Amino acid sequence: MLTRFLVALVFLLAIVSTAAITALYVSKNNGGGKVIVQQAAPSPVAPAAGPSGDDAIKAYLEKNPDIASAIVQKQQQEAQAKADAAAANAIKNKINEYERDPKNPVVGNPRGDVTLVKFSDYNCGFCKKAAKDIVDLLAEDTNLRVVMKDYPILGERSQINAKAALAFWNLNKHRYFDFHNALLEKGAKTDEQLYALAAEYGVASADLKRVMNSEDIQATIDRNSALAKEIQIFGTPSFLVGGEIIRGALGVQAFKDAIAKARGR
Repeated sequence: MLTRFLVALVFLLAIVSTAAITALYVSKNNGGGKVIVQQAAPSPVAPAAGPSGDDAIKAYLEKNPDIASAIVQKQQQEAQAKADAAAANAIKNKINEYERDPKNPVVGNPRGDVTLVKFSDYNCGFCKKAAKDIVDLLAEDTNLRVVMKDYPILGERSQINAKAALAFWNLNKHRYFDFHNALLEKGAKTDEQLYALAAEYGVASADLKRVMNSEDIQATIDRNSALAKEIQIFGTPSFLVGGEIIRGALGVQAFKDAIAKARGR
């Protein structure tokens, strides 16, 4: 709808600009040869025959295809710039909610000088790839703190697995990271598979069921989701490092560059 409006606007502006060119004529004054420039009176214009409305717009754009494209691109750039500014402001104002929520799991160095916040979904293939990058990064960088924010956006199974992961954190923090990575790597398409995997890493199914269905676990997921949406994160994996957003599984080097930049501030 916006694109069609802009196209129509461009066409109308072109017509107005053409009509606004004032016809001028020059005449000599009888007495001294003085040249006088006068504005010609408008003459009646008969309705032009030919296409109108959508057909006329289409014809104009076929002759000037770059005009509408440039305007739409400009609108998109301005909209993105506003969204980025709003996201940066939200991160700044709520940095503790992003980095210091005590209900979210923390891995790596809990007192690290840089915090990386990870938004992920257990049914996301790219999250699986990014998880391996995080493991490699933590093995190399012993001063990095990683906050795990479950952001289940890929269906009911994602919701169940996210609740289980948060419950596991509450029950066995020591083995949480192993369970987290195993759940991403192996997956759990049924409750039975989920409970078996939790038991493999030291949490009984009865305990997991009891905690994962609590209101506190759901509230944590709801907070994570609200924070993600507030900064225009609608896909996983996504990350925050030094107040900046990394979208997607871009590899270890992208994390290293962002962490180095954060440490340099």
